[in-house]
Amino acid sequence: MAKKEDLKDTVITKIPSDEKILKEGVLEINRINKKTQTLIAYKYAITEKGIWTRSKGMFLVKPETRFTPYEHFESFEAITYMERDCCLFHPKSGDVSNRVYFDDREGAIEILEGYIERKEDGDE
Repeated sequence: MAKKEDLKDTVITKIPSDEKILKEGVLEINRINKKTQTLIAYKYAITEKGIWTRSKGMFLVKPETRFTPYEHFESFEAITYMERDCCLFHPKSGDVSNRVYFDDREGAIEILEGYIERKEDGDE
């Protein structure tokens, strides 16, 4: 698994040059429907159009870049799960599948509120 420190300096090269990066950092996710609490780390960039993530390459695994536009989400909420602050993103179709732990959750939320509706916060 990639270490968070290794991801901080990663550049997400697939972000178009005309797309403004509003915040960058490292996030971790874990699947809600899995029994294990394994966290997977990604570099992230919040832009004017959506959220970009990039995994770190590992032995036999190529790095992967993904983009999710804001239009994909119905809403998000900030929660606390097992005494750790995270976010849940509610897609327009399907169920919430991940808990997202931003390295600067409050900073990320401040930007995301301008693009995605925020549900009432809660605890899980």
